[in-house]
Amino acid sequence: MSMVLRNRYSTTNALSPEPTRVTVSGWGYESIYERIVTWYTWHEIFHHFAYQSIGGIGSTFWGCSPLADYLNGIKLLPFPFWSPFDVTKSPTYEIIWLHQAVTFILCCINNVAIDILITGFMNVASCQFELLKCKISSIGEDEKHLIKPTKNPSKLSKNAEDQIYMKLCDCVRHNIAIFEFVAEIQGIFSTVICMQLFLNCLIICLTTFRVTQMTTYFTTEVAGNLVYTCCMTYQIFIYAWHGNELYLHNENISLAIYMGNWWKFGERIKHALRIMMLRTYRPLYITTWFSVKLSLSLFVAILQMSYTIFAFLRSSADNT
Repeated sequence: MSMVLRNRYSTTNALSPEPTRVTVSGWGYESIYERIVTWYTWHEIFHHFAYQSIGGIGSTFWGCSPLADYLNGIKLLPFPFWSPFDVTKSPTYEIIWLHQAVTFILCCINNVAIDILITGFMNVASCQFELLKCKISSIGEDEKHLIKPTKNPSKLSKNAEDQIYMKLCDCVRHNIAIFEFVAEIQGIFSTVICMQLFLNCLIICLTTFRVTQMTTYFTTEVAGNLVYTCCMTYQIFIYAWHGNELYLHNENISLAIYMGNWWKFGERIKHALRIMMLRTYRPLYITTWFSVKLSLSLFVAILQMSYTIFAFLRSSADNT
């Protein structure tokens, strides 16, 4: 949280970058643009709803974990702490219990909001890649009426070639703007993401280990630990999934170029398209500390590492 606040001015600039003019030729600009943006918007809303629901259920179970003991006359708090007064007396106990439960739920909401903000930036970059692919694949559609009436019906006039080249230059500027936006996301949030991934790896294995070491099982406590583990796993997943989407979208730019009308163009435009395709051979990843790249393979590696640590703790506990 402190790192996000420290970079709040850079975050504000990222939220309001210089607007990029997006045009989709031929197919009807409004319908395609709105469909792509709407799909990515609802996509991020789904992730927010799912993540917030899992976190809300987990934090509620954690807040209600002392309920079974309370019904048996034992007054325990969700988060024990030292105090200069007796916290087991009523109504002091009930007030502190309620305070801890509400505070934990608010912290959960705040943490979800930060994660969705970061992944939302990645989602915006993926959306821009999709719009760029739409623009590239449709280049030349509006210039069909400028085809030369010669023996070669696919040859474009000089005016059409110039118009297509200008659109291609606009696509290149759009592509560069996306790369700069992704680099800005990495520069601002790479430290936060790395710490989240490292801590979540430890939390998953330690929480699972704690459940296996329990001698008495209460429904709220077990459910709270399991849902909390699912929440941490989903947190890792949304980072890895959005990072993997950026990699795939950048890689598919070359496919969008190939699916376009490149065979109609002159050598100048074909040469520019080849250069643009060569840029896609350089993978686009969001990299954190220690050159950790956000991808689905990283998600699997973190789960494997968590299980390895859990197995080591379990074997050590069984041998003692």
